[in-house]
Parts: sequence; C-alpha cells; structure tokens
Amino acid sequence: MTFAIIYDCIYPYTKGGVEKRIFEMTRRLNRTRQIHIFTMKFWNGEKLKKESNITYHGICRPFNLYSPSGKRRIYPAIHFSILLLFALFKQAPDILDCQNIPYIPSLACKLYCFIKKKPLVITWHEVWGNYWYRYLGWKGFFGKLIEKLTAKFSNYNIAGSYKTASRLQRISDKPITLIPLGVDIERIERTKPSLEQFDILFVGRLIPEKNVEMLIRIVAEIEIENVLCGIIGDGPFKRHLERVANERRVSDKIRFLGFVDDVYPYMKSSKIFVFPSVREGFGIVVIEANASGLPVVVLAHPNNAATELIKNGKNGFICKNEAEMTERTIQLLTDENLRKAQSRYARTSAEKYSWDKIVEEYERFITELV
Repeated sequence: MTFAIIYDCIYPYTKGGVEKRIFEMTRRLNRTRQIHIFTMKFWNGEKLKKESNITYHGICRPFNLYSPSGKRRIYPAIHFSILLLFALFKQAPDILDCQNIPYIPSLACKLYCFIKKKPLVITWHEVWGNYWYRYLGWKGFFGKLIEKLTAKFSNYNIAGSYKTASRLQRISDKPITLIPLGVDIERIERTKPSLEQFDILFVGRLIPEKNVEMLIRIVAEIEIENVLCGIIGDGPFKRHLERVANERRVSDKIRFLGFVDDVYPYMKSSKIFVFPSVREGFGIVVIEANASGLPVVVLAHPNNAATELIKNGKNGFICKNEAEMTERTIQLLTDENLRKAQSRYARTSAEKYSWDKIVEEYERFITELV
C-alpha cells in the first residue's frame, strides 16, 4: 500500500508547524508503509529523493511563497497543483493525505481520488471563515468560497485543534477526527541549554498575525534591570519591528536572532515564553516551550488555538489584553517560586503531546480507513 502526503513546503527547507508535523510523523509511521511526499523540490539533484521507506517527489522548483506584505501568493499554489495532478497519476498512491492549506492542491487530490476511487484525507490546520476578508479584502470572498468547497471534498477529515474542528463543523457535515500536533520530548530532554540566556523568548515568523509589536511594547514597560528578550524568526516584518524597537528605545533589551536552525537550546536557557499571536491553528511552539520547562504567556483571541494548550495559572497564563500580558510577564519574571512551579507543570503537561503518542493515533486512523 502506497501512502501519499501532499504539501508544497517540506522540513527542513522551510520550518513551520505543518512541515514539522509531516517530518516527525512520517519517520515514525509503520515501516511497512511506502510513504510518498509530494512537495516542491527544495533539494539539489534528482527530483526523486529516497530516505528509508520515504520517497520525496520534487514536482516543481521552489517559489517564494509570500508577497512583501507577508501574504501567501496564489500563483505558486496553482503551478504546484497542476504538476501535482500529473505526478499523482504517474505514481498512483492508494491513500492521500492533503494539507488543507493552500487549498488549491486539494482540488487536484480530489480529482485524482474521484477518478481512481481512492480515499482522500484532508488535514485541517486552520479554518479562516470571515478572517479571509481581513487577509485579502474583497478578494477574501474567493478564499472563503474555496475553503467551503474543500470542506465538502472528503469523509476523512483530521483537525489539529478543537478550535479548528469546531470551525470546520460550521461549514461541513463530514466526519472530523481530532489529532493534534506533537513534540519530540526525548530530543528536548537531551538538548543542552544555550550559553546565550534570555529572560523572555519568542519564536515565530515575523508577520503581522504574530503580533510581535505587542511584545516590544511589553518589554518597554518592564522596569526590571538588565531584562533581555530574544526574538527568533524571520519574515517581511523584521525591519519594521527593529524600527519599532528603536523608537521604543528598547534595542538594548531585545535581540533579533533571525532564523535559527535549532530553537530548543534557547528555550532551555530562557525563563519564560511570551506569545502574543492572534492567529494560530495549533501553536506548536507553545508545546515545545512547555516541554522545555517554560511557562507560556498567550493572548486570548478568537483565532488563536494556542490558548487550548494553556491551563491558566498552571503552565502559563491566558491574557485578555496587552495590559494583562504585561502584568503576567512581570509576575513570572519576578516571582521565582511561581515560575518554577509553572515550569514543572509545563513539562508534565507537554508529555501527552509526545510524537510517539500522536503517531499511534494517526496509525489507528489510517488502519481503520484501509
């Protein structure tokens, strides 16, 4: 039986929650399965690349997926999807797992599965609904429309969070199975702390939805001597954020580290993780931070599923607004006993998201499907 996973990005060439999920799950899946990953060709050499029982299909050259404003461009998804359709008929996989984003590839997968009478799994990482209009303006109508159409494509849907599952139920009457993302607990435990230490850490792509400007304002309000904040990540808003830090006169308190290959050493050497993002389909960095022993301060927002990962006051805080985020950040930095208690709880709470446990759930789902 050949099993195919479809996504236009692939770890470690691009690093996000979806890419990490595919990487961690496929290397743990039953070794008797022939796994094929259809993606853009980020590597040098031949279009096909084999690693153990996994075959990577580089079906087109990699594109710059984002516009200067940080929004996903549509042309790469269209180009990828057209070539994907030909590649699927050539390889003829038995089961497809297509990631819902960026939607257009799901059309190619649906057409292939309809013609070949094969099961199609769609894994939903986010459901945007009316957020499409904020993202694209009036063009958001078309994004919302294709999202609704995709929700009707398959009887086998996986949602990565309760929030995503709930939103998917509003536009689809198809069955939904909840399988969250996970974290490599053993690897984090083996990781040694970085020599570079931060009081506050943030990890994420520097785009408007991550709301890093709020973090800069929070740091500006902290009067603790020698407080230091590390911001790991890159993106179209990096220069803007550096200017904001200068304007707020906190450049000496904030370090922009850019893209970092391994964030775990920095998590292991920091005190707390502050994550003011307003849009998360899951929020894998929250679990990674908890597994590293960091209490996490998150912002309550209708589009932020990361709040599902925090038990308020136990492994971090869920804050209603910027003022409360500032208050809780200062509280964790100044109250060592509270920080240590939350750190212990954070490590324990992260254990249920071990990739080994998550893959067991996924294996059961695929086995029942077969």
